[in-house]
Amino acid sequence: MELQPILDALPVGLQMYQLNPDGQIVCRLANNTYERMFEMRRHAALGLPSETLLASSAGTKAVQQLRACFETGQALGFDWQYRDAPHDRHFHVEFNPIAWRNGQVLQVLASFTDRTREKAADRQRLHLETHDALTGLPNRVLFADRVEQALAHSAIEADTETALLILNVDRFKLINESMGHISGDELLIAIGRRLMTCVRPSDTVARLSSDEFAVLMRDINDLDEALSVAARIHREMGAAFVVSNQELFTSISIGIATTRTSGIDADNLLRDADFAMHQAKTRGGAHTEVYHNDLHRRARSLFRLENDLRKAVDRNELELHYQPLMDLQTGVLMGFEALARWKHAERGYVSPAEFIPLAEETGLIIPIGRWAIEEACRQLAEWRTWFGPAANHLFMGVNVSGIQFTRDNLAKVVTDAIARSGIPGDRLKLEITESALVENPDLANQVLRELKDLNVSLALDDFGTGYSSLSYLQRFPIDVLKIDRSFITDMLSVQDNYKIVNVILALARNLGKSTVAEGIESEEQAETLRALGCQQGQGFHFSKGLSAPDCTEFVRTAFLPN
Repeated sequence: MELQPILDALPVGLQMYQLNPDGQIVCRLANNTYERMFEMRRHAALGLPSETLLASSAGTKAVQQLRACFETGQALGFDWQYRDAPHDRHFHVEFNPIAWRNGQVLQVLASFTDRTREKAADRQRLHLETHDALTGLPNRVLFADRVEQALAHSAIEADTETALLILNVDRFKLINESMGHISGDELLIAIGRRLMTCVRPSDTVARLSSDEFAVLMRDINDLDEALSVAARIHREMGAAFVVSNQELFTSISIGIATTRTSGIDADNLLRDADFAMHQAKTRGGAHTEVYHNDLHRRARSLFRLENDLRKAVDRNELELHYQPLMDLQTGVLMGFEALARWKHAERGYVSPAEFIPLAEETGLIIPIGRWAIEEACRQLAEWRTWFGPAANHLFMGVNVSGIQFTRDNLAKVVTDAIARSGIPGDRLKLEITESALVENPDLANQVLRELKDLNVSLALDDFGTGYSSLSYLQRFPIDVLKIDRSFITDMLSVQDNYKIVNVILALARNLGKSTVAEGIESEEQAETLRALGCQQGQGFHFSKGLSAPDCTEFVRTAFLPN
């Protein structure tokens, strides 16, 4: 029976090599599968030395293994990469001795199994496991591995540092909700590409989660190199992105940690950079924060404060103080602004500038906001009962956080509070910041219309410090403009502030809006505002924020109109 047809039918490539008397190893047999694998006619291979057939640009591993098989008489198997342009193939190769003479191997059968597709599938699977499917950047798994490698290197090279930058896209959730997930994905892809232009070739840029990226910088000499990259990122992110044929602007909050402050532990480095990033976000976004030990102590302090605040909310330990609002033209008490206060069991009163941002970050601002509306309405109802018809004109102003405004069912909260307290809807005034309106104008307009259906008065707080767009004043059903205290404080000494206040008052008159000046601290300021036509004012000149009992006495003895 002829052997060649049998060999040609096998799915593996076959060659038989023979050791010549001169010590040269040459090919004496090949099958059809070998021809197809290596695109070489088998007859052309016969008689050629192994160096010609098995060596490639990838090296001489196969030649060396074949000679070892002849010398030792041991069967050998190994994976072999064959590269000879345009080829780049992967094989599993086995060399098996099949003939001996006087203990010397004379013939070896070589078999070649093509694993190129398997290797490609393995590479693709590994890529998918280690790279972000959307941006193509390394994912958290690969990034963590790169961090470990960099830290191992830093442990040896004591003169250099490793820096880790955690980056978060500011207001990405709003972009996603307002423009849709497809546009959000387009933005993330564009951000990833732009980040790659900001770093060194040796740096690693990764996407860790939805709106969070990271940069690993190894072998830096000092912190300034990382800060330079952070500054470049901020600068590049300041340029417009074109998403869904629209220009879109966004910013990045960056936290930086280095091995000099966080050590060579990967978990510590990631944790510290992440914490620094969140501190950058609390500064309003588009900032860089560098982790240091004081920041860690502040983190522990904030953690304790957050726990205490949660307990205070659960235990109803917060209280409202009330600052009177006066009619500047007549001197009559018109109403109050309710101010949230927290009397900590150990620290005493905690500044609102400290606990309100913490409440917003943790989401506690929503239950706090609900409580404030409920309690303010209840207190006003109590005063109306005690002081009778003389107090019927008094209103109660309550600040609404932008987070509560967009995420809570504010109309229902107000409806319930009014119903339980029994006060008329027009005696409640909700104070809303401009930023809450412009983040999602369509949603804002819907919420404001729902509140107006309840006859609630709506005030635009801190007017003049934000967007101050005339289109928003026309579009939204705003009743009152509250002029920010920053303009009032220096209006008598800074001519521009005086002009701004005058323009705001004229604008309000022309649009039919009422006005309230915040932060009045002297009679001279009050007199100037009165002359300019400002209707109402509040500030320490009239009274600071008062506890409920003190405010009750204030109403009783001094400001209740006849």
